Amino acid sequence: MIYKLEFLKWKRSGQLWLLWGLFAFFALTSMVMTYYLKDIMESMDAGNLQLVLQKPTWQALFASYLKNAAQLLLLITTYLVALNCTLGNSEALNLFYKTSAKSPWRVFLPKISVSLGVLASALCVGGLCATYVTWAFFDELAIDKIIATLLLQALGYLVFVLFGSVLAIWTGRPFIAAVVVEVIVLVATLFSGVKTFATWAPTSLLQSEMALKQGFAWDESGQAVLFGLFLCAIFLGVLLIRPLKKS
Repeated sequence: MIYKLEFLKWKRSGQLWLLWGLFAFFALTSMVMTYYLKDIMESMDAGNLQLVLQKPTWQALFASYLKNAAQLLLLITTYLVALNCTLGNSEALNLFYKTSAKSPWRVFLPKISVSLGVLASALCVGGLCATYVTWAFFDELAIDKIIATLLLQALGYLVFVLFGSVLAIWTGRPFIAAVVVEVIVLVATLFSGVKTFATWAPTSLLQSEMALKQGFAWDESGQAVLFGLFLCAIFLGVLLIRPLKKS
């Protein structure tokens, strides 16, 4: 019953449809713009830029969606999920949870589980739209490599959205938590060229262009996958020590 109520909260507030729409929008617009960028520049008489810009490969086209999804879309998604994982501003609801619930798991596990389920569905919408656009523009594409890339992206999203949600639960400030996540991602991107960092950093999962070229390779992504799963376990464990009743 609690899980159903949490899902209805997402549905009735319109946030479920908003998240699906954002993923579809970012997938469609970023990829179409990338594909037609050369034509747009040429139509604007951009001079010698036409000598530099080339029609993208299907891997580059798909990577444009991953890049956009790892920026503003990650910020919005983290905020919405974190917002639904907190108790909110209702004093009556806060009082009920803090006085009746014996474990933080009973309060926050349904919220996090449903919110992550909504996130998974939104990632599927974005992935399907991105795959469709790629298929529409290119006759040949490797579905197995696309699936591997989307699974890595999903794990990357899980790590950062879960971190933002747990931070929001502790602080009661979902927007600040989302901004902190985005800052961490932006700072980590600056070190993405350092191989020793990229091999284990969860940020590399968000836009794994190597997986688009050769599929999942343990040498390239294995350490990041293990470290990402380890971080998820740590974040969930932190909820066990989150006190419901504060003096």
